Amino acid sequence: MKSIAVLLSLSVAALAALIPVGGAMAQDGMAAEQARERQELEDMRQEVGDIKGTINDAMRQMTELKNQMKDQHYFEVHLFAKESIVKVASDVQINALTYNGKLPGPELRFQQGDRVRLILHNQLKFPTSLHFHGMILPGSVDGLPRPDSGIVKPGATYAYQFIANQPGTFWYHPQLIHGDQKAKGLFGSLVIEPKGGRTPRADTPDKDVVLVVGDMHTEFRSREGRQVAPAAESKSPADAKSGAKPDAASQLLSNTNMRLFGAVASESRKPDALTFYLMNGKSAPLAPPIDVRKNQRVRVRIINAGHVAVPMHLSGHRFEVMARDGSDMLEPRVYRDTITVNAGERVDLEFTADNPGLWALASEVFEQASREGRTPGGIACILRYTDIVEPALQNPNP
Repeated sequence: MKSIAVLLSLSVAALAALIPVGGAMAQDGMAAEQARERQELEDMRQEVGDIKGTINDAMRQMTELKNQMKDQHYFEVHLFAKESIVKVASDVQINALTYNGKLPGPELRFQQGDRVRLILHNQLKFPTSLHFHGMILPGSVDGLPRPDSGIVKPGATYAYQFIANQPGTFWYHPQLIHGDQKAKGLFGSLVIEPKGGRTPRADTPDKDVVLVVGDMHTEFRSREGRQVAPAAESKSPADAKSGAKPDAASQLLSNTNMRLFGAVASESRKPDALTFYLMNGKSAPLAPPIDVRKNQRVRVRIINAGHVAVPMHLSGHRFEVMARDGSDMLEPRVYRDTITVNAGERVDLEFTADNPGLWALASEVFEQASREGRTPGGIACILRYTDIVEPALQNPNP
């Protein structure tokens, strides 16, 4: 019995000794678990922070991309209306109102469906406006301008936005209330090409040429003249930089003394004329030639920005009349060798370059195709086949 009592006392002592050790182990386990939970929570916070940063970066990138897409979504063009001195003949510079210093203004081309933002900067000393001739646009864009909508004061800027839904040949110039500005040079061509590059009746032509013809009434100064225009005697900056000289065709016209146009010079020419008949802002022979290759299909878009009708004739070829004032012609096909373009009208023509040689495209009215009775001059240019060597071009002074 005594031995049993000893064993029981030892067991109780052992259990008493073990109890504190187990409690310590439990506390250590709880501390470790809490530390693990704190680390996991910290890790989760870090991951959330990383996710938030990634989301913020993505949102910022999306905003930047959206802004870029917005800028790219509109085809933006800037027009600066200003006074300029423009060279219209080899010996004549005139004071004109221009867009971007050019006569006519820049040729604008868009695709059907393009969103267009056209920004007009008025650098003139008087108000101006803008009209898109022939286009059907909302009144808020192209209606009669008002002081708070469309009339651009000196030094101001105005943005015109529209969708180019209407394919065809058009032109831009000041509104009717500023119509005298158009007469002084504020005009330019605007072409909307059909979606896919095809017209209802023909494939895309090999060459597409825009010709803006018309008359301008202005003072000028020639080398022999007495009237004064600021800086008219000096070369324009563009001429000074490029050192441009008349091309071979222009030299040929001058050197052959009117031979290609078959006209006779008149001695009644005044020293300083006030009326100029121009093609793309130049009087022949300064107007650039139309260069073609044999069998090319050529489209010619003629815009009359002047005040009188102009009958245009291309020798050696026949035009197919594709459209008048931006509208397709009705069948049957219409062919002409002379086409009259009234003031403000546009005519789209096409022809096949199938008769190699050197030809004239000019007005049939002598007054319009000359300069005060002297040719070459006025509304006229050369059509030449660049893949055919002409003896006359080889030796312009036979």
